[in-house]
Amino acid sequence: MRKFFTLAILASMIALPLGAAMTQGEVSNPSVQNPTTPITGVVTDAAGIPVPGATVAVQGTTNGTQTDSYGRFTLNAPVGATLEVQCLGYATRTVAASAGTMSISLDEDIEMLNEAVAIGYGSVRKSDLTGSVAIIGSDKIKDLPQGGVTNILQGKVAGVNITSTSGDGGKTIRIRGVTSINKSNEPLWVVDGVIGGTVGNFYDIENIEVLKDASATAIYGTQGANGVILVTTKRPQEGTHITFDARYSTSRFRKMPELLSPKDFSFAYRSINGLNSIAADEVAAIENGTNPGIDWIDYCFRPSFSHSYNLNISGGSKKTQYGIIGSAGGGHGQIKNANSRSYSVKSTLNAELFPWLTFRGYAYGSVSKSHSNGFGFNDFIGYSPIMYAQDEDGVFLKDPYASIFANPGSDLWGDNRDNKSGSFQGYANFTFKILPELTFSSEGLYTDNHSRYGRFTTSKQTPGDSATGSFQSNQSYSWRNINTLNYTNDFGDHHVNLTAAFELTQSKSSYTSISGDGLDNEALTYWNMSAFNSNGVLNGFSNSGMVSWICRAVYSYQGKYSATATIRADAASQFRDKYKWGYFPSLAVAWNAEKEDFIDNTKIQQLKLRASVGQIGNSGVDAYTVYSKLSPDYARNNTLMGFWPATVSNPNVHWEKTTQYNLGVDFSFFRGRINGALDVYTSRTKDLLMAMNLPSLTGYPSIMANVGETKNKGFDFTLNVIPVRVAGFEW
Repeated sequence: MRKFFTLAILASMIALPLGAAMTQGEVSNPSVQNPTTPITGVVTDAAGIPVPGATVAVQGTTNGTQTDSYGRFTLNAPVGATLEVQCLGYATRTVAASAGTMSISLDEDIEMLNEAVAIGYGSVRKSDLTGSVAIIGSDKIKDLPQGGVTNILQGKVAGVNITSTSGDGGKTIRIRGVTSINKSNEPLWVVDGVIGGTVGNFYDIENIEVLKDASATAIYGTQGANGVILVTTKRPQEGTHITFDARYSTSRFRKMPELLSPKDFSFAYRSINGLNSIAADEVAAIENGTNPGIDWIDYCFRPSFSHSYNLNISGGSKKTQYGIIGSAGGGHGQIKNANSRSYSVKSTLNAELFPWLTFRGYAYGSVSKSHSNGFGFNDFIGYSPIMYAQDEDGVFLKDPYASIFANPGSDLWGDNRDNKSGSFQGYANFTFKILPELTFSSEGLYTDNHSRYGRFTTSKQTPGDSATGSFQSNQSYSWRNINTLNYTNDFGDHHVNLTAAFELTQSKSSYTSISGDGLDNEALTYWNMSAFNSNGVLNGFSNSGMVSWICRAVYSYQGKYSATATIRADAASQFRDKYKWGYFPSLAVAWNAEKEDFIDNTKIQQLKLRASVGQIGNSGVDAYTVYSKLSPDYARNNTLMGFWPATVSNPNVHWEKTTQYNLGVDFSFFRGRINGALDVYTSRTKDLLMAMNLPSLTGYPSIMANVGETKNKGFDFTLNVIPVRVAGFEW
């Protein structure tokens, strides 16, 4: 087993000398020395149209105001003071205050319009985006409480549903519903353009983009069948930067079921079943408090607590930057007898090796440990509060009054599960600048994961039970190679972005599992499986791969009209030769109506209409599913007689395909005071991969086949409103 280094995190805040600049001589501050006077003016755009809602403030102060619906403003400031004029969608401008009516013209913020948005295997200008993509920027991430990426997405993106799966913090993510019945519906994670890349930790995230419609996800083919989440991490910067962050959080259930007290339960039970249904001495013990009873909610639950410590060191020069991020954390969920802790470190390096060659890479390692149990959330409901949880020998007792199910404590304290996992990931990317408009990149990713899982159930779970134990070790590794050619250029009013890529992927995994029943010395738990009276051994191996070709073309005219066409071809090793290849096309168009002359730009800053159609697939069958598996047949004296087909094969199993249609509109009114997006979609998945039942006379219970169909339809609506925006304050 590999050794992973444990990260030592300081328990106190780190103060850094960032340097101070001192200037000798007399300092003149016009805003202090000169008297203030009313400064009036009008703010317009490049075409002379008034700009309402623009902020005009004395630079470096909170003294400011906003322009009215005619672009006019009045501000008390010294003549000659530096005024800073800002408005969403326009480049910030500074001017010197002057007497009389000032005329200030703002230019459109070209950088904002040309801001790159990641869409998989590259990026496009934000104005050319045609698919349904939700973006969560760093300004919305930095102030969130600690947690995983799911905490960032929770309640922030329409069409993304996040649900808790257990009291220990587990969550699932679904983008626009469920498409597959038997296989995974989890979205694809892409970190810094790396499929299967590692985030590192919560505080390493710069922004997140969620690709929802088929036009946006088709570039990923089968891997993007359930939506795609793109995570961009923070890049190292020039100079030396050190930050330390420590966070703590706690939570508890807002409302729990109201359970009867011991006295109330005793009264109700005897009222229904007769006064003698509970022994007189037990009733007396309940009445006088000798038997305090059990508060099952207090017995099973507690407030959760989590803590995390993060250290980030980065620096470098203009051509070379490095970064090291380390984190440690842990805590427990709201269910008792469950806890976890984790440690990770990630180092990154970006370098311009030559004017025509750049390198980007990282190495990541992590270790995590967790302890859990077999408790179910509803186990305690219905259990009487007047019984004792355990007898004098520690055996968990069953409820003699109100429930036939197992004692909640037997699963909570008698079923113990431990998991430890470690992972290593290495990534390297070389980008060659062939021409100013043409680049070629080759990247590789290697991932190695291992884990061990042990479970032990005590014989005290239920009277008469025997102890059981199991231990499983898992090992997996995968590698991925992607070679991408990208061409971007402008021809007058025409802009094109062409991408072609070739991708190779391979994954291997193996496991060994041991289980046993009956143990005399329970102190050994699962650590000495040979001590169990009976045990069984299982192991397995899996190997799968995929070859992919990708092509995409993005075209826009005058920044008004945009179109994106994509085709991806995947060949999956899980299928037979005839059905290995799956083809997934998509087409999307968009119209930036706000750029038309007939649109009033003083009130409408964005009005983009979008339409898309695309197809994505799912190869969600395990390796070797389409082949018959042989099992040995032994005689009574354990002599091998031969092999027989334990499963029946179906050579016609093929890709599960989903076709999706999407209509959407992105809008921004009144200088961004009201903005959002509306999408209406429908998707249909055909040839679902499912186990189809067979007649018993065949000798086989089922066979994997393409049967069934699902359909999803709905709408996503996002609305952001800024009711208050004044100088220095926004809400």
